[in-house]
Parts: sequence; C-alpha cells; structure tokens
Amino acid sequence: MVVGSAFALSGLLLIGIVKAGGRTIEVQRAELKAQLAASEQLAIQNDTLRKRAITANQRATAQTEQTIRRVGSDLHDGPAQHLSFAALRLDSGFGKGGATDIRNEIRSSLDKALEEIRAISRGLALPELEELDVAGLVRRAVTERETQSGLSVDLRFEGSEPKTLSYAEKLCIYRFLQEGLSNAFRHGKIDAAVVTVIGAPECVRIIIEDAGEGFDFDNPVPLDESGGQGLIGLKDRAESIGGTLNIKSSIGKGTVLALEIATKELT
Repeated sequence: MVVGSAFALSGLLLIGIVKAGGRTIEVQRAELKAQLAASEQLAIQNDTLRKRAITANQRATAQTEQTIRRVGSDLHDGPAQHLSFAALRLDSGFGKGGATDIRNEIRSSLDKALEEIRAISRGLALPELEELDVAGLVRRAVTERETQSGLSVDLRFEGSEPKTLSYAEKLCIYRFLQEGLSNAFRHGKIDAAVVTVIGAPECVRIIIEDAGEGFDFDNPVPLDESGGQGLIGLKDRAESIGGTLNIKSSIGKGTVLALEIATKELT
C-alpha cells in the first residue's frame, strides 16, 4: 500500500508537472503567434510605405524633368535667339570694313556663348517619352549619343516587349543610356560599345558593355567634376523607382553597367 501510494503520488505529481509545462508551452506559443502576426503586419506596412515612396519619387522625378525640359526650351527660345540677333546686328553694324579685329573677337565670343547655350538646351531637352515604347526609346537615346560623340553602338534586342512603363521608368532608361554611353566615350576612351536590351512582361534589363580602360571598382566613384553625379546619380535614380543598377569594372578590362527595372504594378 505504501509503495502503491508512493507511485500514485509520483504519477500525480508527474501529471501536474506535464500539465503545467503544457500550459507554459501554450502560452509561449500564443505569444510567438502574436509576435509573428505583428511582424507580418509590420512587414506589410513597410512594403506599403516602400511602394508609396517609389510612387512619390516617380511623380517627383517626372515633375522635375518637365521643369528641366521647360528650362531647356526657354534657353533655346530666349537667350539663344537674342544672341543670334546680336551677332547679325554686329555684322551689319561693323560692315565689311573697319575694326575687323574687334568685330571678330566679339563675334567669336557670341558664337561660343550661343553654342554653349544650344549644347545646354540639347542636354536638357527630352523627346516625348510617353509616346515611345522601350525599343523606340532605346534607339532614340543611342542614336542621339552616336550623333553627338561619334561613338559606334552595337544595339541588340532580346526577349519580348515589357508592359507599358511609367514616365519615370522611361526617363530612368533614357538617362541611363545617355550617362552610361557618355562615360564610356569620355572616360573609357573607346569608339564602340554594346547595348543589349532584354525584355520580359515583368521586367526590362538594359546592359551597356565596353572594352575600355575601366576603373578600380573597389574605390568609391567620385562626383563628376562638372557638377554631375555620374554613376552615383544613376544608381540613386534607379533605386528611387524600385530598380537596381549593377556595375562591374576593372582597370584594363572594360566596364559593364546593368539597369533592371521591374514593371509589376505597384499597389
């Protein structure tokens, strides 16, 4: 009886311990579920905020570029026209004789100022990007760069046409090609480059390759001496609309720039 009672008491104690442990486990499980639910809710909120930030950046970029376009147009239609008129009046005022050296100096200065204003205007002006698909957009940017720099570009298309891109996404592609090809020509010291466009319904990928001098990728890329941000600015622009810019380069082995933009709808 004593032994039986001891076993019974031990069994009851063991059952009590197990039940207490079970209750503790259930409480901890409930707490973990609550924490998991809170984490999932926070992740949803963060994703929503990220999408809102990307959308806001797209709108801000579009508004900024529209302002820049107006500035370029104003430069072309305002100061450039006045300088042209001043040059004509200068020629007629001095005539063919007398003060030739002074007239030539003034005319040379006016011509240089006029050319600089026109160059600024061309750099700020943009084509009507809304009306262009990806293929037309890329061809436009590449042709423009070939004309301005004499750079020969081998343009290749793969995959399919992605869904309709937003203005900010088209603008990012256009500026990427402008800046990327300009860097290849000016800093890579090359006369040819390859641009590959890989399209898919959910994304578009643009790759610029050159066999130029390259640069040390381990060192930070400094700001452009002319005031632009170069590759840093391109990377910031891509990330601001949810895209990515990958850069591969090494001294003497050329440079590869790859821009990828997901074209899924933001909700």
